[in-house]
Amino acid sequence: MAVIYQEDFNSIANGTLLNTVTGWTVSAQFTPTVESVIVNNGQVDATTSGTFIAYYDTQESSYYVEATFYANSSDQFETSLGPAVRVIDYDNAIYTTIYNNDLRIWSEIGGSTTTLASPDQIINSGDVIRLEVEGDTLRAYVNSVQVGADVDITGILSGSNAGVFCSDLLEPAFDNFEVGNFISDTITISGVEDREIINVVGATHDYTLSGTYTGATTPTAIQYRVEEFANNATVTDWTTLDASPSAGSYSGVITVPKGAYYRLMVRYSNDVSITASSSRIGFGMILEFAGQSNISRLFNTYTPATISDNVALHDGSNWALPSVGEFIEGLNKLAADNSCVVGCFNTAVSATAISAHLPGGSNYAARVAGLTAVGGKLSGMLWGQGESNLGTAKATYKTDLGTLYTDILTRTGQPSSELPMFIVQLGRNATQSGNDSGWSNIREAQAEFASETAGAYISHQTMDLPMADTLHRDSDGSVMEMLRFADTYDFVINSNAPSGLGATFVSASKIGNDITLSFDLNTATTLVLGVNSQNIFELSGDDFSTSVSPASVSISGNSSLVLTFASIPSGTLKIRSCYGQDFAVSEFVTSNLQYDSQNVMIQPILNGATVSVIQSTLNMALTGTPDGAQNVRVIDVGNESLLYFGTANFTSGAASLSLPVAASTSTEYYAIGASDGALQRGVTQ
Repeated sequence: MAVIYQEDFNSIANGTLLNTVTGWTVSAQFTPTVESVIVNNGQVDATTSGTFIAYYDTQESSYYVEATFYANSSDQFETSLGPAVRVIDYDNAIYTTIYNNDLRIWSEIGGSTTTLASPDQIINSGDVIRLEVEGDTLRAYVNSVQVGADVDITGILSGSNAGVFCSDLLEPAFDNFEVGNFISDTITISGVEDREIINVVGATHDYTLSGTYTGATTPTAIQYRVEEFANNATVTDWTTLDASPSAGSYSGVITVPKGAYYRLMVRYSNDVSITASSSRIGFGMILEFAGQSNISRLFNTYTPATISDNVALHDGSNWALPSVGEFIEGLNKLAADNSCVVGCFNTAVSATAISAHLPGGSNYAARVAGLTAVGGKLSGMLWGQGESNLGTAKATYKTDLGTLYTDILTRTGQPSSELPMFIVQLGRNATQSGNDSGWSNIREAQAEFASETAGAYISHQTMDLPMADTLHRDSDGSVMEMLRFADTYDFVINSNAPSGLGATFVSASKIGNDITLSFDLNTATTLVLGVNSQNIFELSGDDFSTSVSPASVSISGNSSLVLTFASIPSGTLKIRSCYGQDFAVSEFVTSNLQYDSQNVMIQPILNGATVSVIQSTLNMALTGTPDGAQNVRVIDVGNESLLYFGTANFTSGAASLSLPVAASTSTEYYAIGASDGALQRGVTQ
């Protein structure tokens, strides 16, 4: 409560008409009565009998009025005198009177009087009588103690005028007049939505904390505190936020660490009981999920077994704890891995080409609105699209990916190092029709764009995921997809292993008719062959105008595949995999890295990797061997395999051979039928 007006009348000269004192109005039955209400020796009384109300405008709908009643003789207790509320004039008010020393509460409307309450309270000279109006409830007090029950005054007059009523007064008086409101000292925090997430770049974020305050107490300073919402643990203890609040408002910048949901608190420094607390607010990561149907299906009716309290979904209007959707599994993992709140918003639309999501496209306005609604900053974008762009030229799709990424960076004002783009490698057209060339074209564009663009990454493979139909992952596949994405995000941002890509291709080399593919196992321990895995590989010497497949595939040393060909094409050799065919999932080579009990396929070689031909030179010295072509045999000492059996041209007992082995390979060799036919040893160079 706050005092609006107080007066003990001691500072007002004797004989002053009350209706001439600033703020006061006197309404009476007769003009002489109005003019008889005077200040007399620090009290107010009247010099003539009659009915009047002297009142003051509180400018409030809920307020109180109190005054001290004085009587100089017993007959003055047979008169009407007491506080009044909802005053319009002398004939329309709610007021108290004293009759036979007993307090009564009346309403008078147009001269018609009704008893509202008889509290059965004896009044003595010097008692303080008080009426309170709080909403439509009236209470009476004598000497600070409530008398009688609350009185419902719904519909009985209205107004903010409060004063003292008098009728047929024979010189009793009132003193110590006070009116006030029921506005308590309050402080508020502005602009915090429950479960709101603020995107944080780095370890901390500078946040503007502001609000308002009201009441009789003026804060000398405003302090703030940050605590964890779940357990009230202190993050930042009470610290000055605004050293000079003014005009009912305060503001200051606080530094908040990335973390779980917090509670922000503020208080007056000079009255620490005046406080306010925010709803939960998070400082963490915000992601945009964009693309077409395989992304939008992540927000379907799947119900996770657990939902972290540190994840949130923005629906275009509000942040909320999500209840359904495979995307929750990815957010759960990211929140745990990064020890912070993680939120997302979905702008994917089924059956849309990439052009729909670019400036001027049909879905662009929705993407702009979504970004604006979450605050305009992001920690990443997951892009899953391409099915609707089959037939688009590779160069055109790459250009559109660049436009998409540049646009989100421009709209957020963030560099690529702050806002990575994670591209879902286009999945399968699971018709087993044998023709997958259009899909492979988009996959190539995605892979090339990611390799050429700072901040862009292939998030994960999807060709091996279980399907609900010929185009869409089923719920299990979508869950695995989200777990792979979360791992790749952590790999890129925090250098955490594994990534969600599975085993990744490193190099290809040729020795004889064998092509060896080396892989980074990405925390797995071995590669796993599928049935007929040779079907997914192609080798070409003419940039895939023609190609051949290996006769067999085997695993070497856990992290390499050896492709054995019946013959090797001539020309510059290139190898690729998973291209141009709708392969069966059982044919994919995987590693033993698993998500939700499914092994992850190895990274496909989409754009054709150059095969390095491994050769070294063996310089042979066989004294006495005739000049010219002689038959020789060369054996690899390390594995006792035959490296060469054929002719070599000798001059003065020396000849050189080019062999399909790495330099420094130890060999044994001899010339058949030479005079010095003893076995010799040598090391290739």
